[in-house]
Amino acid sequence: MRRFTAGLVLLLLGIVGRPVAAQTAGSTPTEALRVFLDCQFECDSQYLRTEINYVNWVVDRTVSDVHLLVASEETGGGGRKLTLRFIGQRLFQGVDDELVHITQSTASQDDRRRGIAQVIKLGLVRYLARTPDGARLAVTMPAAAQAAAQGTGLKPKDPWHNWVFTTSANTFLNGESQQRFSNLRGEIDASKVTDKWKVNLTLSGSKNSSRFTLPDSSIFTDKTSFYSIDAFAGRSINEHWSAGLAASAFQSTRSNIDLSDRVGPMVEFNIFKYAEATRRRLAFLYQVSVVHFNYTEATLYDRLQEVLVQQSLGLAGRARQPWGDVSGSITASHYLNDISKNQLTLFASANLRVAKGLDLNLFGQYSRIRDQLSLPASGASRDEILRQLRELQTGYRYFMSLGLSYRFGSIFNNVVNPRFSSRGGGNNFFFSF
Repeated sequence: MRRFTAGLVLLLLGIVGRPVAAQTAGSTPTEALRVFLDCQFECDSQYLRTEINYVNWVVDRTVSDVHLLVASEETGGGGRKLTLRFIGQRLFQGVDDELVHITQSTASQDDRRRGIAQVIKLGLVRYLARTPDGARLAVTMPAAAQAAAQGTGLKPKDPWHNWVFTTSANTFLNGESQQRFSNLRGEIDASKVTDKWKVNLTLSGSKNSSRFTLPDSSIFTDKTSFYSIDAFAGRSINEHWSAGLAASAFQSTRSNIDLSDRVGPMVEFNIFKYAEATRRRLAFLYQVSVVHFNYTEATLYDRLQEVLVQQSLGLAGRARQPWGDVSGSITASHYLNDISKNQLTLFASANLRVAKGLDLNLFGQYSRIRDQLSLPASGASRDEILRQLRELQTGYRYFMSLGLSYRFGSIFNNVVNPRFSSRGGGNNFFFSF
């Protein structure tokens, strides 16, 4: 019995410890294609694993045959432009491809995920064709799609001429016997995006109201409001340069502003071509604006209104690569009549793959503030400070978050099991007829 047990242990150790045969470029694969999905927001991973079940979905990019990197941008029609990069690894080192998929703003969630799945299937064909499964591939084209590919399809007419309008409104009420809160918010947005032009107009507003019954039976109430209008028109000049004009106006009780409006031109230079924006972007933005302020109360500088000229220079960049996603910006601005009235803002965001299974997530923003022109001379009362009804004098603002995540275990991620999915939020019960 002891000999049998010892032999079984040695056999198991031999199986577990046996190295996996490495696949080198040019060799014949011995298993299903391994795919690592790198998609943050737009992909329904469970749906993709269910619909594309003839590949091995893995959770570690270093062991995959294909690293599928998906980048997303908003289109002028309110939809999304997805750029899918197929990056070959191991056996397929150097076999890369890129496909683009557009989702419409009116498409349902099911339409979107089916569209993404179709593009992924198409992109995987060139890799599957080089595996033993390639002999079972079948390529078909419906008659309507074939006619469109041959140029016989009709080009759809657009009665809106690329204009897209979005409206939203919401309110909430919250209260109990001694306190009540209410909020009303609304927004109207109109935009038009073409290869040459980018135009946007947004009107938004919000109103908040609070009421408290204090221990001495007195009533304390406060109301805040914010209204704004933003307009922008930009035109592309070439693959690196763009120019535009921006105008805006807003009212804010918290900022002691009855009305502030500004207008001015801007110019942008992108070091990389705009066509590469889904992968990398590094752009300088310069803007000059004429700004008018009309204050609710006299400010610390004894002003009820004033007109100033402000200029700003910014540098913003983003890189989305197989090793992670990094973005950042630095913006400096000041008023021309007094350079000491200035502001400097730094922003950084990163999602980095440090090592196998180990990810670093970083987000931070810091502002050095020297241009709070609208602060009221009377200051803020105790209640206004506690309720955050007034903007307070400060020399800086910051926010930062830092996190690490580590995944280990099985590299495969093929199985989808929807049982007991309703347990996540508590005791939920569903009935269907």
